[in-house]
Amino acid sequence: MRIRLLLDANLSQKMLIVTNDEDFLHLSSTKGFPPKVILLRTGNQNRKYIEQLIITNKSQIESFIYSTEYGVLEII
Repeated sequence: MRIRLLLDANLSQKMLIVTNDEDFLHLSSTKGFPPKVILLRTGNQNRKYIEQLIITNKSQIESFIYSTEYGVLEII
């Protein structure tokens, strides 16, 4: 399973996963972090919409990246 490989890799220490797949949310809640997960709760949207969403939430994302307390950020 690819998800398990991501979690077992040394890269997971520095990895940030951006996804709309809730499997990563469930995995993070059972296995903990790293890697950190940004869960996009937007449904299927085009690339331009996702780009704008990330730009709009830039400061929140930056705070999340440097946080040692949180492993999942949900963006709606």
